[in-house]
Amino acid sequence: MIQIYKAENTDYEKNGDMTLFPREAYVHPVLNGAWEAYLEHPIDAEGRWAYLTEDAVVKMPSFNGKQLFRIKNVKKSDSGIECDMDPIFFDAAGDCFLEDVRPTGKTGQEAL
Repeated sequence: MIQIYKAENTDYEKNGDMTLFPREAYVHPVLNGAWEAYLEHPIDAEGRWAYLTEDAVVKMPSFNGKQLFRIKNVKKSDSGIECDMDPIFFDAAGDCFLEDVRPTGKTGQEAL
């Protein structure tokens, strides 16, 4: 089952905001390389396609169980919507990482 969560919904342990029934969905991971996920959903009467917006999160089966993906690019056409997605852990790519912040050459009081 493929589920979608709105961008503001961060409770991924529960069911998503809507269940999707895409025409095509796949995950293409490359070891030590880029991961890709793709989803193509038809325009349906229930309005499931309307949930496919940028920054929404899709939970879908992957090679190692269910995986979360964030929608990055959305292309709309008359027949459906195509989405390119990245794994949700890519969200942390811009976080600052400090390698070594040990106080050197300082007294105990100065380090505090």
